[in-house]
Amino acid sequence: ALEQLSQSLPKAEENKPEIKEALATETPKNTSPQESILLAQPLTQNDVLKKYRLNKNLSNLDLSNLDLSKMNLSGATFENSILENTIFEGSILNNAKFINSRLNNSNFTNASLVSVIFSECYAAFTIFNQANFTSTSIDNSDFSSCGFNTAVLDKAKLEQSNFESSNFTKSQAIQLASTHCIFTNCNLTHANFSKSILAQADLSNANV
Repeated sequence: ALEQLSQSLPKAEENKPEIKEALATETPKNTSPQESILLAQPLTQNDVLKKYRLNKNLSNLDLSNLDLSKMNLSGATFENSILENTIFEGSILNNAKFINSRLNNSNFTNASLVSVIFSECYAAFTIFNQANFTSTSIDNSDFSSCGFNTAVLDKAKLEQSNFESSNFTKSQAIQLASTHCIFTNCNLTHANFSKSILAQADLSNANV
């Protein structure tokens, strides 16, 4: 069914989605004295948890190479943050917001990402295997060469984003809505896109 759908859809525009270049200033403005103490030196897992408990705002931070696995960061805001090579394996991030941030080469295996917003993010080569993206929104972002094996993307909304060469093997995406997204060279083997809409998607050379 997916193969028939891909043949009937027009290809997306050749130009890949544009994403903002300006990212991640290291020190946010107007920080409180309590927050300034946390920003005075490289952050640890405990520092991140303390800052999250203050106001759930983890914006303008460099959290690269941290192990944040199995943490509950529901509702957190990551705006202009650097999260490269960060481990979120098994973490709970429901209702979180990732805006104009870098997540390249990170690990979200088995993470709960329900109703999360990813907007204008770079997340190439990131692992999302077995992650739950139910009702999550991804727009104007680069998720190329990512792993979505057995991930759940039911009722997710994808707009103007690049998933080129990503692996969706055995993923479930029931009632997913996608507009102007790139899925070239993707592995969609045994993926379930029942009742989904892939409007103007580019599925060139995808394995369906």
